[in-house]
Amino acid sequence: MLLSSSLFPLLAVLGCAINLTVASPVSTAGQCKTNGECVRAGQPLLKPRSPSKASRALPSGTPPPADLVDATNLVNLHTVFRAHYGAGPVTWDDTLAAYAYDWAKNCVYEHTHGPHGENLAAGGTPGYSQTDLFNLWAAESAQYDYNNPGFSLTTGHFTQVVWKATTKIGCAAVTCPVGAIFPSYAALYLVCEYETPGNYEGEFPANVGTYQP
Repeated sequence: MLLSSSLFPLLAVLGCAINLTVASPVSTAGQCKTNGECVRAGQPLLKPRSPSKASRALPSGTPPPADLVDATNLVNLHTVFRAHYGAGPVTWDDTLAAYAYDWAKNCVYEHTHGPHGENLAAGGTPGYSQTDLFNLWAAESAQYDYNNPGFSLTTGHFTQVVWKATTKIGCAAVTCPVGAIFPSYAALYLVCEYETPGNYEGEFPANVGTYQP
C-alpha cells in the first residue's frame, strides 16, 4: 500500500545499511521522474543482534530547519502505513532529527553506520517529494516473503518502517546540488533515523506483521 502520491523509482538505501548507485542523466528532472533514470537503490545490511539501550547513546546535533522537513507528514505516513502491519504509531524525536540533519546536510549519499535504524532515499528535483521518497520504501512490501521471514536486500527499508519495536523517528530532508548525488540533477535527499532500530537477525517474525486492510 502506497500513501498519497504515486510511486516512481528513486534512490534508496536502507536502515542500518549501505549504498549502491545507478544513474544516468536525462534532459529534465520532470523527464527523470517519468523514465526513472535519475534514481538509485541501495543494499541494506542485516544487524546481527539487538544491542542494549545503554550502548546506543544518541550524539547531539543541529535540528533540521522546520521549513526543510515535513515532520507532521512523515510521522503520519509512517503511522498510517505501520497500522496496516499491526505496528503502533511513531512519534517525532528531535534528537534523531538532528542526527539525520547533521549527516544529510553534507549531501553524502551513504550510511552513517551509527547506532540507529536508518533509511535513505533521494530523487531528482524538482519533481520528487518527501512523500514520494517514503513511498519507495513502502513499495517494498510487495516483495516481502512471509513464508520465509527475515532480511532481504529488496525489502529492508519496508521492514524498518513497519518494525513493531520502533517507536520514534527523526528525519531530515535537504536539497543537494547538481553533481552531489546525481551527475546532472539537484536531488531531494531524505534521511530517517529510527529507535528502536529494526532489521535484527532472528527478530523478523515478531516485528514484521502481515498486511491488514
